[in-house]
Amino acid sequence: MTGINTIKPDHYSFTATLSACAGSFKLHYGQKIHAMIVSAGYSSSLPVNNSLIDMYAKCLNPCSAHDVFEEIEFKNNVSWCSLLFAYVHNNQFQFAQSVFDAMPNRVNIAWNTMIAGHAQHGNVKTCIDLFKKMMTESCDQDQWTFSSLMNAATEAQEYHIGCIPEDVLKIFESIQTLTQVSWNAIIDAQMKIGNTQNALIAFHNAPEKNVISWTSMISGYVRNGNAEEGIRFFVNMIRTNLLPDDFSLGTVLHACSLMATLGHGKMIHGLAIRHGFHSYAYVGNGLVNMYAKCGDINGSFQSFNDIIEKDLFQFVCDRGKLPPERRRLLVLVAMEDKEIASDRIKHRNIMDMLRDDQASGSKKNWKAFRAGIQPAQKSTSWTARLLPVETDPEKKDGDNPPDGKKKPAAEGDLHMSLMTLLSDHGFNYVAES
Repeated sequence: MTGINTIKPDHYSFTATLSACAGSFKLHYGQKIHAMIVSAGYSSSLPVNNSLIDMYAKCLNPCSAHDVFEEIEFKNNVSWCSLLFAYVHNNQFQFAQSVFDAMPNRVNIAWNTMIAGHAQHGNVKTCIDLFKKMMTESCDQDQWTFSSLMNAATEAQEYHIGCIPEDVLKIFESIQTLTQVSWNAIIDAQMKIGNTQNALIAFHNAPEKNVISWTSMISGYVRNGNAEEGIRFFVNMIRTNLLPDDFSLGTVLHACSLMATLGHGKMIHGLAIRHGFHSYAYVGNGLVNMYAKCGDINGSFQSFNDIIEKDLFQFVCDRGKLPPERRRLLVLVAMEDKEIASDRIKHRNIMDMLRDDQASGSKKNWKAFRAGIQPAQKSTSWTARLLPVETDPEKKDGDNPPDGKKKPAAEGDLHMSLMTLLSDHGFNYVAES
């Protein structure tokens, strides 16, 4: 537009471009657009200035956002809320409080921004105090207000004692009509504190359920050690004709990896391909992990190659948090990755990882992985060497073998449900011999 074409950009063009810079976190491009705005004479346009504040806020430059704000002669609510978000988003709560106190009209968005910001840091008391002041000033609360309040209660370290703070529960009980977002927040909160029964009750009481509701239940069961129930919920979600997204697919793949059920994982892989999510990083990482846990290294390689935007370096940097079998797989993959091989820092991280595995006595398993050994699908000996033995102290003596090892989950009914599910979606699943 500013090159060969003689058409000059207007305030609509600038606001749209700044929004793109903010969404992609491209501060350098945003600053260039800012310079063009000044030279084009749009520095006094209120919508353009508000877009500039938003861009600098999302690109983690609150000082520049403040400079633009100060240059605005007639500020509106959007201007104030954008500057407030700039400080909250950058964790500068002292400056954010100063802006909040100076606002001539504290609208709903301003209150929600403050509550959500403190909620992300687990400041439950501050969130509740803000909420009470919000009610005192007769400002309307919406679904985002209550969701932020519930998230604050569940994320706070001091409240990780198996129950949600009584003040927060009373606030939710006082709401006459809960929205879908509020119901989802309750489900997620109950799951995070380990109260799966209350989460299930809230799930059934919710008048409407979307994919977020189902995914909260699936991830909650997986997080609380019931991967099989998580897979069942996924099957039931598909039966309700709800389309899965990348988060629900990635979560159920994690459940499959915990159960080390290759057959289930392959069926979910088929659904991911059908809906076009197999190339997404979250789903692809879940597939890589699932196949690795089940001993199918070829499947892991193929899933890794299908990922469009790979985040291998992130995994290499966080290698200490990964299980040994995942780290060995990443080493093997990285050895064939040209970008990794050409980067000395990444190469050194990988060599450190390899030495760690050799030092920990896993050299034999590493050689097996490098040779590309793939066990039979029905064999559990390979999986037993990779996965830790799980025991369930709450089970009765009759539910566990004498040696204390947990019995493998029964796959019959769930396997048939998944096969029927794939058949309904146009797949013909054939088990490998």
